[in-house]
Amino acid sequence: MLKNSRVISPGGQNVSLSVLRDFRDIIKREIDFVVVENNVPVRCVECKLIRRDIKPALRYFKQRFPSVDAMQVCLEEGPDIRTKDNVRVVSAHDFAAALG
Repeated sequence: MLKNSRVISPGGQNVSLSVLRDFRDIIKREIDFVVVENNVPVRCVECKLIRRDIKPALRYFKQRFPSVDAMQVCLEEGPDIRTKDNVRVVSAHDFAAALG
C-alpha cells in the first residue's frame, strides 16, 4: 500500500511521506491499516475473510474523515462495490492487482 502512497517533491525527487498505522480508539473501535501522509489519514483498509456488513469502526472512521479512501478487503471473491457510506468493498485479489 505504501508503494502507491509516495509523492513527488517540487524538485522532482520521489519522497515518501507516508506511514502505515493501525487505528484503535478508547472504546476499542479498530481498523487494520491506515495510511497517513503528513499526519493526515488518506486511506484506511479493513481486512475480512468473508463478505459481510461493513465493520462499524470503518463507518465511524469514514464519517470522521470523509476525504479518506475507506475500503474493506475480503478474501472471498465478489464484485467491487461502493456502499452508500462511500466505503469500497473489494476482493483481496482485485485489491492486490491494483497495487501493481
